[in-house]
Amino acid sequence: MLRIVKQCQITSCKRKVETHCYHCNQDVCGKHFNQHKQEIKDQIYPLVDEINELKDKLNHFEFFDSMKQIYDKLEVWKYESHQFIDQLYTQKYHEIEMLVKEFKNEKLNKIDNLGQKIKKAIDEDDETLDEIQLFQTALDTMKNSLQKQFLTIDIKSLNDPVLIQLTETINKSSLLNLNKPVRTCILKCYGHCRLASNEHYLLTDRDGTNLSLYDNELILKHIDLPNSTDYVRDVCWCQLLNVFIILTQKNVYSLDVKTFTIETIDKIIIDENDKRFFRCTCSNETLYILFWADYQIQHYSIESSGTIQRLDNFIDGQYNKNEFIYDICTNTNNKLGLTIFNRLTDEWRLDLCDGLTMTLIWSFDTIGIYSHLSILPDNEWLLVSCDTNLLYQITSEGKLKAKMMYEHPLKSAIMFSSTYLIIRTFEQLELHKIK
Repeated sequence: MLRIVKQCQITSCKRKVETHCYHCNQDVCGKHFNQHKQEIKDQIYPLVDEINELKDKLNHFEFFDSMKQIYDKLEVWKYESHQFIDQLYTQKYHEIEMLVKEFKNEKLNKIDNLGQKIKKAIDEDDETLDEIQLFQTALDTMKNSLQKQFLTIDIKSLNDPVLIQLTETINKSSLLNLNKPVRTCILKCYGHCRLASNEHYLLTDRDGTNLSLYDNELILKHIDLPNSTDYVRDVCWCQLLNVFIILTQKNVYSLDVKTFTIETIDKIIIDENDKRFFRCTCSNETLYILFWADYQIQHYSIESSGTIQRLDNFIDGQYNKNEFIYDICTNTNNKLGLTIFNRLTDEWRLDLCDGLTMTLIWSFDTIGIYSHLSILPDNEWLLVSCDTNLLYQITSEGKLKAKMMYEHPLKSAIMFSSTYLIIRTFEQLELHKIK
């Protein structure tokens, strides 16, 4: 039987084939196989050299030079803060001196007036026992007023860890990096399962008519509404007033986290009996309120004094009765995010609009139904799709940055204490630490 001997496929080589090189997909002789193997092997040594060079460069890298702008900014803050503190100290020192002087003059005038009355009674030689007792009472009152502290001072501490915040700009808050929850807390879903948070507390509706307040250890404090028939629609944090805003179907309340007291905000009322409040969100100086099954958004200006004033309604031409706004949320740039359902196309989307003019900035089409919306660091957005159990991370430019399937049935999610992401499922709260 004739045996066919293959020849090495390397050009100009006459040797017999000994093996097949899967790297170049050729039949080659032993010499060229070893030669090719050595060539591949030789390519890895430069990588080792590059690793060593990069490591050496990093060890000798002058971070101070690259961080100079940040250090300079910190230095300017220190200098300006010292100046401000000195100016404020001098101002308050003079105010105290002025108040002491006014207090002293006021008391001296009263003492002089009383002295003149006593002198007049002596000169006229017409004093009575009743008058002497009145003089004595007035004199005792003045003595007592001098023994009391007539002025108090309340100084806010600068010892606040969030006074200066550093933000990493690489892979910040990537949902794809979520680990297992560091803490969980049983909380079954009976209402809208809305969430609001600040640096220290998380607020959510418990059973539709009452609320639960948690600290970052997920330690619970129950909060009851003044009206037990009110149904909680939404909650949000108001930084300017330092309170949580609680929205029910017919009323708006504020929750003071220092005293844990709830008060009705009388300035916000429903004009028409058939309307109901649905959603709320708060930016730096504006509170937005959305009505149920409507495309109208009322907005109110907020002042640090506590004054709340209603402004004109937002009724933008791009939203009509064929579109249902399900959720609203503001970011730190006074931009308003809205999740919208179009009844004609049966599609959902996320719109970002200017918070003052409602001018559309961008839209992001979603496949999720009942998409809850919240804000992430760097003005990115978090969409929670309850039906598909998906979390979407959207950049500030309206691009998809990350998407993940969550292992438990989703209801809502929000950032908490800057470093945590709270996710509310049908059964519990789950606290994730952001990498």
